[in-house]
Amino acid sequence: MVEQPERPHNQAMDNRRTEQRYLVKEDAFVWDLHRIKAGYHPARIVDVSRNGMRMESVGRLVQGSHVAIDFRSMIVCGTVQYCRLVENRFVMGIRIKDVLDPLREEPADYSANEDVCVEAVAVLV
Repeated sequence: MVEQPERPHNQAMDNRRTEQRYLVKEDAFVWDLHRIKAGYHPARIVDVSRNGMRMESVGRLVQGSHVAIDFRSMIVCGTVQYCRLVENRFVMGIRIKDVLDPLREEPADYSANEDVCVEAVAVLV
């Protein structure tokens, strides 16, 4: 992935958010769970909150897609809220549904557990 110059933080968007976002620069891998055999896209997580994250990737994901994101040895399961082309990469917002941590026996208590994510994790690990 080509390194991009830092973009200014969007303060107006922060004022509309209900949760604090934390800026990060973490590499990750993302799978579209409806096309899992197509493989993964390398991605970079730009910011995170309790229920969401913003990522950048050279691969495009369709709004509404269910995804699994391998991040710091955890699998984050979620739904693509938006995907926009910005310069030479796609910027996408992910609504987090579950976080599966191999050090915990149960998924984090986010919302109703999506069977498709749990099944996908078995394939990914």
